[in-house]
Amino acid sequence: MPRLTREQSRAATREKLLAAARANFARHGYDAASVDRIADEAGFSKGAVYSNFRSKEDLFLAVMASPTLVDLPALLTAMDTAPGPAEIIDTLSQWADEQARDNGWALLILDHVRSARQSKTFGDQQAEVFKLTWTELGKALAARLPEHRRATDPETLGALMCELAYAPAMSFTSRPTAGDLVRLALSGLFSEAPAPAIR
Repeated sequence: MPRLTREQSRAATREKLLAAARANFARHGYDAASVDRIADEAGFSKGAVYSNFRSKEDLFLAVMASPTLVDLPALLTAMDTAPGPAEIIDTLSQWADEQARDNGWALLILDHVRSARQSKTFGDQQAEVFKLTWTELGKALAARLPEHRRATDPETLGALMCELAYAPAMSFTSRPTAGDLVRLALSGLFSEAPAPAIR
C-alpha cells in the first residue's frame, strides 16, 4: 500500500479528530467535552488536536460546519430525484422529523451559544457556520420553487427549514412535528399565491 502524502495524512488525522469530537460533543455536551478525551478517542495526542484546530471551540465549529452533520449531501440528492413539489415537500418533511428525533444537536448548539456568550467569543464565526448550511439548502430549494417565488432569499429559506427541524421545543411535543411545520411552510411557498415580503 502506498504511503500517504503529508497532506493526505493531515487530512486523515483531521477527519478522525472530527469524528471523535462529534461523538464526544454529542455524548457529553459542549462544556463537558474534553480535548484530552477527544484526542484519546481519535488515537492521537492532545498536540494533534491543537495542530489542526486552534481551540475546543474551533473544533466544535468545524464539526458544526461539516455537511454530514445535517446530512446535507443526502438531502440534496433526495431533492434532485423528487419528481415534483409534493415529493420535495415530503422529502423535506421527513428530513425535518428525522433531525428533530435526534435533537441532541439542537440542545448542544444552545449549550455552545450560552458558553460562547459567557466567554465573549460568540460572533461572526458562529454565524458564518450556520449561514453556509442555510444558504446551500436554501439555494437548492429556491431552484425548485415556482417561477414567481424564485426571488426568495436562499439564506432565509434555508434558515427556515433548519430552524424548524432543529427547534429544541420539537423534543417535547408529539404534535405538531417538525415535519408538520415544514410541510405547512413549504405548501405556502409552492402555492400559486404571490410571496409575502419578509420584513
